[in-house]
Amino acid sequence: MASPIFNVTRRSFVIASCGLLLPRPGWAAITPRPLLHWPLDDPKAAGRERMTGTLATIVDGTGRLEWVGNGKATLPRFDGYSVWMDHELDTPLKLERELALSAWVALESFPVTTASILEWNKESSSVQFAVNRLGFVLAAIQVNGQKFECRSEHPIAVGRWQHLAAILAHDGMIVLFVDGKEVSRMQVRSDISTVGNISTVLIGRGAADDVVAKVFATNVLNGLIREVQVYDSALTPRDIQALSQEFQPTEAQAAFPMAWCRNSFFCSVGRNWKTRATARRRTFGSALSRFAPARKSAQIISKQ
Repeated sequence: MASPIFNVTRRSFVIASCGLLLPRPGWAAITPRPLLHWPLDDPKAAGRERMTGTLATIVDGTGRLEWVGNGKATLPRFDGYSVWMDHELDTPLKLERELALSAWVALESFPVTTASILEWNKESSSVQFAVNRLGFVLAAIQVNGQKFECRSEHPIAVGRWQHLAAILAHDGMIVLFVDGKEVSRMQVRSDISTVGNISTVLIGRGAADDVVAKVFATNVLNGLIREVQVYDSALTPRDIQALSQEFQPTEAQAAFPMAWCRNSFFCSVGRNWKTRATARRRTFGSALSRFAPARKSAQIISKQ
């Protein structure tokens, strides 16, 4: 009986003999190119989306946006009520029936109401990747008036970096991942032909109009976000695993300060960050009394 080693097609043999067909080790997995990518690691390019080169608006409701970190990366702190990002794309991007979302998140606390890591709405369709008030991760998709939501079985941790991802597969399956491991899945309609266009994106806040005293939003994340990415295809579990290991975050610490990563590419949060952050977390009533006048710049806008 012939050895299976020699059971190859003529085409495969020719390609291999020309040096074009090489085995790829597991560590060399290549993740597809993202459709959109916000690194959020540089105040000089605040809110810059890497693939289109366009800038998001960093909304700063009190005029006291804080940048956290030292070393090669400094991150905007989402304070839980007045800081988020709003990005209106110059040209809408069309998505078909597959989708993948990825982000690194380090929460200081859970939001008051469901807050989006990433969300966009367009006419009758919407996509939301969020954390609810109990700390559960959710991915919600609304198409033609029907909403489908997949939620993690357990809340995520507070006070350490975690990689979160969600995919919508071609067969209508929504799958959630935390630190590269599947945590939940849900079968939705398999006849979804498109999830709509991306035109305006919210990062760090939900689109719902949840506010206190008509000023401060309650659906805003409290903590740090970075490496927010959108893909126009459903990444494989191997791709998600590669993204979750790309930067090797350090072991969880009880609370901030913490190092973003073992290598120097990512930031280490300053030692006095927790003290300063705690001092600035006031009740909404006291926050109203020190509400600062709006300040505008090319990249940062304060809103009343």
